[in-house]
Amino acid sequence: MTNGKMIIAKNPFTVGHGKVPPFLAGREDEKHKLESLLGQTVAGKVVTRNVHIFAPRGMGKTSLLEEVRGELRLLRDGNAGKAAIAMTAVNSMRTVDEARRTLVNDIGVSMKEALTPARVVAELKIVSAEWSRTERSWSSVCGSLAASCRSRPVVFMVDEAHRLSPEVLAAIMDDIEMIRQKDGPIVGVFAGKPALIDRIARAGVSYEERSVYISLDLLDENSSAAAITHPLSRSAMKISPEALDMVVKNAQGYPTYLQYWGSALWNRCIKKAESNVIDGGDVMAVKPEIEEQKKQAYQSRFGTWSSADANLLMSLTRRLEKIGEVNRPRLEEMIREELRRQRRGGSDHVDRIFREMIDTDYVWSPLGTANYKAALPSYFGFILSQEKEMVSQRKNEHD
Repeated sequence: MTNGKMIIAKNPFTVGHGKVPPFLAGREDEKHKLESLLGQTVAGKVVTRNVHIFAPRGMGKTSLLEEVRGELRLLRDGNAGKAAIAMTAVNSMRTVDEARRTLVNDIGVSMKEALTPARVVAELKIVSAEWSRTERSWSSVCGSLAASCRSRPVVFMVDEAHRLSPEVLAAIMDDIEMIRQKDGPIVGVFAGKPALIDRIARAGVSYEERSVYISLDLLDENSSAAAITHPLSRSAMKISPEALDMVVKNAQGYPTYLQYWGSALWNRCIKKAESNVIDGGDVMAVKPEIEEQKKQAYQSRFGTWSSADANLLMSLTRRLEKIGEVNRPRLEEMIREELRRQRRGGSDHVDRIFREMIDTDYVWSPLGTANYKAALPSYFGFILSQEKEMVSQRKNEHD
């Protein structure tokens, strides 16, 4: 203790992709839904639905998966430690062959064992060819995998699932479904950016309509405040109401920025000898650091657009900021209008630009709404600032 302030070296806030925050604020309902559904599989029940979690980057998809994964492990240990809760990397499933090998390995059966008593084939390519040609052979393999799942239920988690090709996604979902049809307790959990919904649609797996879909939106003000105050409550540090309000308004409910703010303010306060209270002055002192982090992130996103498309995006942003939310037909018509202004055209441009808007987290449509809105309002502000800079540069060049 120094001047009434406890010095704690470990910063409780986490910055970086996939790092679980000290307190998963505002995701209690989603966490409960996941634990309830996946817990049935861990307990050995055959549940006929997968889970799909989608949201723009930085909303906490990976953190939610890791949090639930930890809870499921506790539940598993209470059930004699039989279940497997596997987190699978998408780069291990670039092809259908790789995806099948990964699934079999996560179930805990070697490819050789999976094919017994069928003829053992060493090369996976040959195995896949036989599976596609001979339904009975594949049915036999799934029977073996289902038997393994009955002894050891499997929760098969895939993060960044939007990066999977529709073919791989369809194959892995078909495999999971067939194992379940043979009474194997297994469930797939696929998390990714909003483009995941498009990948599922293009995979053409109709039974996925009965699956559970969860979208993660921006946090409300109360949850945003809790993301800051709860970690601080475990130490001697405090934050003034004024400072907390400033942080919440700046972060705009974005979980990643709340962690940026918490980490930066912690680092500043830990060095103060005179007080353990984070005040408005501290917020203003670290704000340039936060704004620079945001600027770098936005430049990275905006930089993926071509010059012509960037100009279209700036013009469209002005209109969307005034309107707020629009449905897809209206958004596509607005894109078409901007293309005509640029003397460009073609439905292929409209579809390409719309998809790129989704891929770059410009707009998205949360579950339960038919409208598209800004994935992050401050990104709109950045785009408009780029337009002002361009106008200013052109004026200076003209002068």
